[in-house]
Amino acid sequence: MKIPGRYDDGARYAALSRRFQPVFDRIAGGAVARETGRILLQEPIAWLKEAGFTRIHVPEAYGGDGASITVQARLLIDLAAAEPSIPLALRSHVSMVEDALNCPDAVAAPWFRRFAAGETFGSAWTEPRNRQGEVRTTVIPDGAGGLAAHGREILFDRCDFCRPDRSLRPGQ
Repeated sequence: MKIPGRYDDGARYAALSRRFQPVFDRIAGGAVARETGRILLQEPIAWLKEAGFTRIHVPEAYGGDGASITVQARLLIDLAAAEPSIPLALRSHVSMVEDALNCPDAVAAPWFRRFAAGETFGSAWTEPRNRQGEVRTTVIPDGAGGLAAHGREILFDRCDFCRPDRSLRPGQ
């Protein structure tokens, strides 16, 4: 799915920048304390989600802003000026939205609805103390028609705002 319509990226960026700059300023105000205190990013990412930042590239038809990838990139650069770790933590989400834009509507629509509702996609990186090629994480039926992942992942991108304990349901 491509984002429909033609927008003036300059005007779209300016409007979204005005909307998000107060959130970026709030984030910047505590960035040094979070970094030096090794404080995770749940709170500033929650502020971004509340403001709709995680749905800027989601098509308008699904409740997003329908911004182009160029506008999204400019806003991520602005966010990085406030707190460099947050764009890194959101990279899986940004990538998943972009991937969904290139999927058939039947595949993309459920993801877009979830993103528009405020869900954020995140991914884990590796399991601790595994030998090369070894996988300890298992996926088994959860008894309610879905699947549950059991294991331990290390998150290298400060993406600890993700919820690795969620069961997976068919279609998710």
